[in-house]
Amino acid sequence: MKTIKLNNRDQVKTNQDRFESEFIVGSVEGYRMGKETSEKALERAIGFKHDLAWINMSGAALTADYKGKAEDMRKEREAYANAIVLDAGDHVIIEGREYTVKILANHENYSNGIQLIPFSNHPYVK
Repeated sequence: MKTIKLNNRDQVKTNQDRFESEFIVGSVEGYRMGKETSEKALERAIGFKHDLAWINMSGAALTADYKGKAEDMRKEREAYANAIVLDAGDHVIIEGREYTVKILANHENYSNGIQLIPFSNHPYVK
């Protein structure tokens, strides 16, 4: 088990990936509505019992050739190669809140196949 600090929009992966799937970290503070402050976004999310941090897999689409496609694909491969590796049971810290990583079997089949389980200093943990 390792402790990893993650930020909104970090790309992560696992050692179990069969494909170069793009998993992106999200946080309430990183996805504020309009001119909302981080504090207001957090207050709103807690009021609705929304997740405060998450990891989602980005969708994929087939595209025809276009100018710059090779460069875009090179950048995607490079981003995957440099993604932060997560293992089940890792301790992660996002926006100062602590989570334990849970990786579902066949995690690449789900948009939320890498899950964050709230740990000690989280508003939802009593």
